[in-house]
Amino acid sequence: MPSDDREESATGGATDKDSLANLLNSMKIWCRFAPGNGAWLREDKISMYELAYQGGPISYDSIDIDSGTARMTGSEGATGSPEGALDVRATATRAGLHFSALNSRGELLVTTVFGAVDKHGRHLAVMTTHGTRAWDGSFQIYGACDTGSPMPD
Repeated sequence: MPSDDREESATGGATDKDSLANLLNSMKIWCRFAPGNGAWLREDKISMYELAYQGGPISYDSIDIDSGTARMTGSEGATGSPEGALDVRATATRAGLHFSALNSRGELLVTTVFGAVDKHGRHLAVMTTHGTRAWDGSFQIYGACDTGSPMPD
């Protein structure tokens, strides 16, 4: 997060402190992610590829920073869970909220929702999935999240 003396966020209005405080006090967050990049390693060669993310929207609810818990919901592909839901660890830092878990496929999912917001007032976010083996592939995608109500389609 930028230094505490930064007055304006990307929205030109609320301060970064206000945006971060809003995020850290949220019980539910709705996120949408765009295409990103992936890579896999076979022998000594790294192969990069573009990822056309099609996992749909994801939400984090029942966020309890004190207990370090939350619930991730979305499609089976996004969560790695046949039920489309996954219990995750929730951690707050000066940068924002971080969610992490191992899904049913054994992949490590990590999402960071930053306190900083874009020109629409949405929190910037990044989600990374780490494959179970180097040749399974891992990927990173970027998006935005709302704390008030779900983003329109």
